[in-house]
Amino acid sequence: MQLKAPMSAHRLHMLLLLVLPLSVAGMAMGGAAHRLWLVVLSASVFTGFLIWIGITTNAPYWSVVAPQRPDDLVVPLRQNSRLLAIAYAWGGFAMQALYTTPLTGLKWQHGWQYAALMALMACFALLFTRLLESEHTGVRRLVLSIAPLLAIGNALLAAGGLVFLAASGKLLLRRSDWAANQVFLFGALSVMILAAVTLRTHARLTRN
Repeated sequence: MQLKAPMSAHRLHMLLLLVLPLSVAGMAMGGAAHRLWLVVLSASVFTGFLIWIGITTNAPYWSVVAPQRPDDLVVPLRQNSRLLAIAYAWGGFAMQALYTTPLTGLKWQHGWQYAALMALMACFALLFTRLLESEHTGVRRLVLSIAPLLAIGNALLAAGGLVFLAASGKLLLRRSDWAANQVFLFGALSVMILAAVTLRTHARLTRN
């Protein structure tokens, strides 16, 4: 019998999409006022909510007793891919809002570049979701087979970013990229934990 996503998953994703602009607005206000605490608080609210949704919607799959068919992985992987897309979209919107100089007064020449990169990553995550919904079995199976590798890649990328932030001391500096570093920090935490959740679900549903 094919697994179904928790009934609340779609509703929680929609609620997260409402929290996203509020978080970005709070970060922009904090950037304009040069209030680090407000930027951190606004980012942490979104990140905490996203991680909670990821764990809540995946937890039912962690108690599955018997291994599942490959196609039964589609539902949890699809919902996790959507969360990943939302996480990257939040990063892109936050970065762009913080470094829209007429709005916040902050100026950093690389802000729009990172915002565009995060938007592109969000598009890739959405494309992955669409491929999971493909009516072609071969395409769907191929996407399912590379999903763990993509999750590991995202986890390593995010972990590398966190290590760099910590080792470089950037989080303690108040240079022009001080607000961007908070986007990197909370974005990396979101991506890394989502990847870990995805890998745990995959392991539980495919174990021998």
